[in-house]
Parts: sequence; C-alpha cells; structure tokens
Amino acid sequence: MKKNELLNSLVLEFKQKHISKNLEVSDYLNSLSDYNDFLQVYKEVLALQHQCFFDIKNKKFKDQLIAKTTELEELQKKYEIDVNKLTPQYDCPICEDRGVVNGNYCDCLLKEFHNRKTQYENENYKFSRFNKNDKDFYKDNTEILKVYDVLKKWAKLYPNVKQKNLNFFGDIGTGKTHIMECIASELIDKGFEVCFTTAFNLNNEFKKYHFGNESKMDDYLKCDALFIDDLGTEPIFKNVTIEYLLNLIDIRQKENKSIIVSSNLMPDEIQDRYEDRILSRLLNKRMTETYLFTGKDTRIKTTK
Repeated sequence: MKKNELLNSLVLEFKQKHISKNLEVSDYLNSLSDYNDFLQVYKEVLALQHQCFFDIKNKKFKDQLIAKTTELEELQKKYEIDVNKLTPQYDCPICEDRGVVNGNYCDCLLKEFHNRKTQYENENYKFSRFNKNDKDFYKDNTEILKVYDVLKKWAKLYPNVKQKNLNFFGDIGTGKTHIMECIASELIDKGFEVCFTTAFNLNNEFKKYHFGNESKMDDYLKCDALFIDDLGTEPIFKNVTIEYLLNLIDIRQKENKSIIVSSNLMPDEIQDRYEDRILSRLLNKRMTETYLFTGKDTRIKTTK
C-alpha cells in the first residue's frame, strides 16, 4: 500500500472512531430517559459551559454554572450514573481521535501510520523480543551470551552507537535470526522504520525491479534499518544479485542507514560467493561491527 493511500485510509478510520466515541455517549444518554430531572440539568450545564466559553468574564454565567454543576453531581450520585460515559473517552485528547489538528496530522495518527507501514513492509511478521528467558536459552554457550548482552545494549542505545551496521556470521541455529528479530522489535518500539527480509526474498525483489515490475526496493533503500537474514541461501541471478546487493549496500552506507546482516557463511565463503567488493563493504570496520556465532544449535532446545 502506498504512503498516500495508507494515510487517507487512516484519516477515514480515525474520523469513524471519533464518530463512534460520540455515539457511545448518545446511546448512554438515551438509556437514561427515565431520569428526566438529571437530563434537564445536564443540558443546562452544557449550555452554561458554552456561554462561559464565549463570555469568559461574565460572573453571572460562572456562578450559575457552579450551582448547576453541583446539582448535577448530586443527581449523578443519586441515580448512580457513570460520569465517564457522559463524555466521549477519546484515545487521543489532542485531536479527539480525528487524526488531524489544525490541518496537520496528529502524532497519534502518525504513530499508527508508522506501525501499519512497518507491518506492511514486513508482511505482518511477528518478531521475537529481548526477554529474561533468553539468558537460560543461551546459558550453554557463554560466547553467544556475551554477544547477546552487547547487542541488547546496542539496540537500547540506537541510533547513538559507534557503528550502525552489524554482521552475524556463523553456524546454523546459533541464534542469529532470533537476536536480529529482538533488535528489530526494539527499533520498531523506538519509532524507527524497519524492513526485515530474507536474502531469498530480497533477491526476488531485485529481480522484479530489474525487469521493471513493482518491488519493495524503495522501502529497502529508505528505511532506517534494513535486516537481511540468511545471506547466501539465495540463488545468484546473473547481472542482478551481486550488482543490486552492492548498489543497495553502497547507497545505504553513504546515507548512514543501518544494515544488519546474518549468514551461515563465514567471511571467506562470502568472498568466494559475492566477490571482494561485497565483502569489503560488509566488513567496513569504520561503519560495521561483525560477530561470529559458533557452538551448539540452539534450535535443538525448542524441539524437545
């Protein structure tokens, strides 16, 4: 879904939410039809509030409002009326769930836009999160446990980190994808735009773009953090895979946008598969921190 389409859809959705919250109040007031004295005083209070708003210096209106408000509170207690249901309970008091304030998008709508866009870009992928049980999960591999703590801190500090790019190389099943997902969750929670994809799917997007078809290339170039999982599992398409991967890395590094890569291949194997140009950019120490994952297959534990 394109940006303007998503924004327009959200504006309509927010307007409907605003209307629904007001209808809830109307329905509740209708349910109080047996309490005519309360409803009469309630209407008088609303009218006086309106008058005081437009004539703030009028002491007569203020005194009447105070008296009527006191009378209304006594009737509320008498009939056990839920005060909260007498006014719309908006999720956002700033825009009253309209999504727009003074002709500008409200922060609440923009936050929802970011969340929806992230879901669309990542195909509603549900990421793992950092949690205390991870320590037990990695307890048999002290080296990976150390890396886990370092990367958890990196995600907390992001974007105020020395190197904004990460490489995870090493054995199958040692937790590379899990930690990538945890980092992605942390960045999404902090409001950053994240794209998470496998090398196989990324390669297919390269191919679509190469032949002039609609693709996610624009998202992959512009997002704050691009996660590429399982580099090396994709087929090599002539004039596509290496060329577009190189271009993608170059553009993102020049714009100081993060790339987080995982691979079951070691650096020398990546060099053999993708040539020196790819490896040299991935291992750029000025911009990238590289971690080697070795040890037991942590996924064995999840199958017991």
